[in-house]
Amino acid sequence: MKAFLLLPLLALQSRPAREGDELLGKPAPSLQGLRWIGRAPARIEDFRGKVVLVRWWTEGCVLCERSAPAIRGLTERYGEKGLGLLAIYHPKPRPHPVEDEAVKKAAAALGLPLPLAVDPEWEVLRRWWLGNRREYTSVSFLLDREGKIRWVHPGGEFHRSEEPSHRDCARAFADLEAEVKRLLGA
Repeated sequence: MKAFLLLPLLALQSRPAREGDELLGKPAPSLQGLRWIGRAPARIEDFRGKVVLVRWWTEGCVLCERSAPAIRGLTERYGEKGLGLLAIYHPKPRPHPVEDEAVKKAAAALGLPLPLAVDPEWEVLRRWWLGNRREYTSVSFLLDREGKIRWVHPGGEFHRSEEPSHRDCARAFADLEAEVKRLLGA
């Protein structure tokens, strides 16, 4: 009888599986193939000791534009506590060469700080995410201090919102912020 009472409680505590959950707890793949703008680490190991939000973004992406204020807010609130940001530009509609100045201008429009990285041929994006067929390319990962993936947002947007049409966006942002706090001990 007691087991039957626990089943509904357990169902409330779990969330449905989300695309990317299979990557949780795994070491982040290599960053080899990125071109850096500004002084930046060249390897994922150079981020050890920091909690890092990794976000692929591109110019003209409405979903990236809507997520940018949330990303800025997180890095402003938790940056001094050890949260880092790696904003990786991937040109669209398909991979192609892009000038650093154009990337810096697009990042400034979104309020994304240096250092930035460019994945002109999507080599790193394929290694991290597109190895399986995926819907979005503007994906986000949260890495712990050891470089393991602890949270994945499979693309689209995330931010605070009271709008019913953005309930999933707000839930994703709340999950991300909770995980940032947990990893930072904040």
